[in-house]
Amino acid sequence: MSLVQTMNLAKRGKLNKAELYKRMLEASAVFCGVGVSQAQAYSKFCQTDEGRELLAIHNSLPGSDVERTLPVAKVHAGASLATGTTS
Repeated sequence: MSLVQTMNLAKRGKLNKAELYKRMLEASAVFCGVGVSQAQAYSKFCQTDEGRELLAIHNSLPGSDVERTLPVAKVHAGASLATGTTS
């Protein structure tokens, strides 16, 4: 998706914080090169006019930069969930 499309969607509130962050990371790839980390490229992107505007929108959104996943609890087949004991 283009930066223009991302900007339009972000301004209209059509992206959540995690999706906007993902798109900002993708847009920052143009600043990647030999010896330039993803974090450095992201920082350079955020110093552009578009990057500053998207960062301001991003910071105003509720939520997290990454989608949260629920941890999986492994329980012994004979274990009681209520007491934690096994039969």
